[in-house]
Amino acid sequence: MLLIINGIYRGQTWSNLVLNVKDFSSAIEQVGRFVEFGLTLLSVRVRLKEKMLFLPVEVFDGQPFEKPVESMRRHWEEVLRTTVLPDIN
Repeated sequence: MLLIINGIYRGQTWSNLVLNVKDFSSAIEQVGRFVEFGLTLLSVRVRLKEKMLFLPVEVFDGQPFEKPVESMRRHWEEVLRTTVLPDIN
């Protein structure tokens, strides 16, 4: 998976900074670290094979995503585990 970042750091434009990341969570955490470091994001993209996903730059405020994402994952897993689907027959 490739993470592609465009931004401005101390008046210098960073164009198409490409990082190889292992998964989507790692990509999000890496972007957060750059913002915490002082990078102003212009665009963020994630590429996996032929697919390109543009991420909204406004959600990156330099705060870690790991805990909120893990909490959300536990919640939806619990919902899926405990939800009884209606019989459609």
